[in-house]
Parts: sequence; structure tokens; C-alpha cells
Amino acid sequence: MKEVLLKLIELLKTIIERYPANWAIKVIMAISVFIILPILKMAPYLRDYFSFLLTLLVFCGLILLDLKAEGDKAKKIMPLILKLKGKPRGETTE
Repeated sequence: MKEVLLKLIELLKTIIERYPANWAIKVIMAISVFIILPILKMAPYLRDYFSFLLTLLVFCGLILLDLKAEGDKAKKIMPLILKLKGKPRGETTE
């Protein structure tokens, strides 16, 4: 049990080092909700199959909504970044 938790901590450390903070937080939440809490028997929402699927569906839905919000934010910010760089709106950076 101790070895598993140490490997999970090492995995989280690697994720935080490699990926942006926003994705690291999402992965940490997923690991805690679906792996660590059931191991510690602190997850009453995962006791039966239906509850697990419902939790998984809600979690994935929230991540998809967050991705959509990030995409919308990027669409609004990108023209400003290109304007600051002095490039016309239609050009892309290479």
C-alpha cells in the first residue's frame, strides 16, 4: 500500500513538472476522485456501478466545459496577441 502511494506521488510530481498548471490540477483531481479516495474507503459515491458512472460522467462533462471555456478565451485573446506582435489578424505565427 505504501509503495502504491509513493508511486502515485511520484506520478503526480512528474505530471506537475511536465504539464501546465491547469492540466496538472485536473489530473490530480481525477486521481484523487477515482483512485486515492476509493483506496482509503472515503468515497461513498463509488460504492455501486451506477454511482461510479454518474460521477465519471459529471467529471468528464466538467472537463469538457472547461476545455470549451479555455478555447473561447484563447479565441478572444489571440487577436490581441497578434496585434501586439504587429501582425495582421489573418497571419499565424510559425
